[in-house]
Amino acid sequence: RTLTFVQTPMVHWPDSMVTYDEYDKILFSNDSFGQHYASSKRFDDEVGLPEVLVQAQKYYANIVMPYGKNVEAALKALAAYHFDMIAPAHGIIWRTHVPEILDCYRQWSSGEPEEYALVVYDSMWHTTEAMAVEITEAFMEMGIPARLLDLKVNHISDIMAEVLCARYIAVGSPTLNKTMMPTVAAFLCYMRGLAPAGRVGIPFGSYGWAPMGPNEVYQQLESCKFTLPEAPFTHQWVEDEEGLTRLHDEVIQFVSLFHAKA
Repeated sequence: RTLTFVQTPMVHWPDSMVTYDEYDKILFSNDSFGQHYASSKRFDDEVGLPEVLVQAQKYYANIVMPYGKNVEAALKALAAYHFDMIAPAHGIIWRTHVPEILDCYRQWSSGEPEEYALVVYDSMWHTTEAMAVEITEAFMEMGIPARLLDLKVNHISDIMAEVLCARYIAVGSPTLNKTMMPTVAAFLCYMRGLAPAGRVGIPFGSYGWAPMGPNEVYQQLESCKFTLPEAPFTHQWVEDEEGLTRLHDEVIQFVSLFHAKA
């Protein structure tokens, strides 16, 4: 066997490299193309492509997303080698769907999101929840696929797998003790560290005395360098039909600025 070593710095460690076995046409890819996934099966075609791609997307989003430029450089360096199998350090081995995972890495590393929306929120007395549902319906009315994700039941690592591909990220919180809810703060802190770029942010939420929770959501999305409206979408006290209709129309008006260009 003749082994070739290719440096892939910051995918996702400074000293990362892959090993190519020319005789067997195997790429031992270290962290690249991996998954945090344990299976009784060893190969992608034994587990099934849909499940493996879900796990690979989650791994990329939570581990590799900040290093898209480095992934692009690694893919360019590996283009000179022909391999029939990819054996990563984490998860199953790719032997049938090598072209599919390579295509996914090209797309994910490009940083170009899809025309897709996430509405992520937590709520105390259902007002912010009602706003979240209305925003989701506004996206759907525009023909933009959307997912509604309650932070009480969705783990932030699963949500980040969706953030990887979504152009629109709506985040909602009511005001709790002069700030946003802890679950929302944790999600925004985590997302900011993974540095998704080129997103449109929609901060929203309800309040009693002052919109300090939604304002903090706005500030955090601004620190992520998201494109934002002039102010968060807010409502005082309990949301009513008139307020929900107004929110619906305002979100459509704002999103249409970007949806028409997509």
